[in-house]
Amino acid sequence: MGYAYGYTSSPGQYYHEALRSVVPPAVYARWFDDCFEFVELGVVERARGRGVGGRLHDALLAGRTHATSVLTTGVDNATARAFYEDRGWEALYQPFDPEGGEPMVVYGRGLGAEHGGDGGAAGTLGGRDDRSPRHETD
Repeated sequence: MGYAYGYTSSPGQYYHEALRSVVPPAVYARWFDDCFEFVELGVVERARGRGVGGRLHDALLAGRTHATSVLTTGVDNATARAFYEDRGWEALYQPFDPEGGEPMVVYGRGLGAEHGGDGGAAGTLGGRDDRSPRHETD
C-alpha cells in the first residue's frame, strides 16, 4: 500500500551538504544539528485518501530521539504541501534545486518535547493540529 523511510542527517552526506550550502546559517543551526531526514513517503493511488500516508508518516517519526526533522517536496506540489503543513511541518526555505530539476521547498518539524512534539504521536505542534505527510499523499 505504501512506504516511508528516512535517516539521521549528518555532515558529509550529499543532501545534508546540499541543504547546508543554500539555507541561511541560522536555519541550518536550528534545524540540522540533531536532525532526522524524512526522505520519502509514497502511497499507491488506490489506497490514497484512506489515511495510509498519515499512518506511515506517524510510524516513521514515532519514538525518534532527534530534535528535528526535515524534508523536501516540490514547490508546486500543493497536495503534498498541505498534507505536511496539516501535520505541523513549516516551510523553512525555497526554492531548493540542488540538481537543476524541480524546485523544492524545505520543510522542518520539531520532534522533541522542547519543540512541542513527541515524534509522530498525535498532539499539537506550533499551534497546528498534528494529524498526518511527503512526496505523495494519503
